Amino acid sequence: MKNVLTDEQIGPVGKTLKENTNIQQIFMSHNRMSVQAMQILADGLECNTKLTDFFFTHNDLQAGGNGGLSIIKSLSNKKDLKSLALNSCNVNQEYLDELEKSLIANTELRELYLYANKITPEGARSIGNIIKNKMKLTALGLSNNKLSDTGCTELANNGLMGKRFLTKLSLENNGIGNEALEAIS
Repeated sequence: MKNVLTDEQIGPVGKTLKENTNIQQIFMSHNRMSVQAMQILADGLECNTKLTDFFFTHNDLQAGGNGGLSIIKSLSNKKDLKSLALNSCNVNQEYLDELEKSLIANTELRELYLYANKITPEGARSIGNIIKNKMKLTALGLSNNKLSDTGCTELANNGLMGKRFLTKLSLENNGIGNEALEAIS
């Protein structure tokens, strides 16, 4: 079911996040939030350093403009973040670059889901950089993007190497062939 969280409705959520900085799990999907609503949410998230699981799927970050970017930036102080899902969030290269900066210091990430974002081979480099130092990574979901052989090979060579704990890798519907499969194996 789709929600339309108005600026008035997201206000209490932002306030709760600012006041209760021990919230560890947030699940918010299928919303159509305004730029202001996303900024309010980002401001609330900024205060929280205990977040371990953030599932923000089917929310158009680009439609959130600077508010959408602020949500990504608010992840920079989440050292204990273990699971992140930004499926169908219209994540483009600008958002991947920001995500790379925000998660660089995080070494606890175990699950990263970026399904259905139209991520290109260029984006694979950013994803590789994001997961490079994530030695505890167990799941990487990238299905329904546009990685192609080039992107998957980039990811295999510059991100997946040494991932001993990786048990789930989803790459369906990315237009990959033998070249990518050989690099991944």
